[in-house]
Amino acid sequence: MMWFLGAFKPNVPDGTQVFVVEEPGIRYFWRNGRLVPDMGMPTFGEIDEIVERLNDH
Repeated sequence: MMWFLGAFKPNVPDGTQVFVVEEPGIRYFWRNGRLVPDMGMPTFGEIDEIVERLNDH
């Protein structure tokens, strides 16, 4: 009898923001049963600011 299959399957609603401890600088969202990186404009803006600061030094 395999009644326990799926017992550890996460039940996370789509759109839930998820954080991965090993990757603290990357934001994720849960979509269709998978982690999807948040590639929104704030992320690109943060990268641009970092590049500018590095170029100034």
